[in-house]
Amino acid sequence: MCVAEFDKKEFSRLLLLAVGDRSLNQYAKYADVSAAHISRLSRSIVDTPPNPETIRKLASKAVNGVTYADLMKAAGHLPDSSDDQEKKIKDIDWDAPLREKDLASALQKITDMTYEHNLPQEKRMMLAEKAFLKFGPPPDVTDDKKAAHGPSYPGSGALRKNGNGDD
Repeated sequence: MCVAEFDKKEFSRLLLLAVGDRSLNQYAKYADVSAAHISRLSRSIVDTPPNPETIRKLASKAVNGVTYADLMKAAGHLPDSSDDQEKKIKDIDWDAPLREKDLASALQKITDMTYEHNLPQEKRMMLAEKAFLKFGPPPDVTDDKKAAHGPSYPGSGALRKNGNGDD
């Protein structure tokens, strides 16, 4: 049962991307799907979408970042949620992390928002940058303090008091 319309052109584009540099016959062999069927799908001459099991096989051997979900959406088996995702992103309270009491709380809020709204990386980075600008760096990451790198040992320079090796 399809929940959306079969987008033959998009499915063909994704399928050819999934094949990558391999021949269609190689891909068909790896995916355990008929080369003739893949050829018809890639030329957009099939009016009905492949079933989810065939799409699973195609996705399992896909390259170039083509996913099962991508193929399922193009086949019409999954709703295209891009409109829903855009609406959800517009409804997000982007200033919520900046109302927190400190940087740690702001970063935790960003993490919570990421899980709740499936935020893309560029949005997470934008929020984190704003939090750093408002709250400043954490106290232990300032230029005047050196990070501890474990125990000092002879020859590392860490034991020198005057910097020239004469203690």
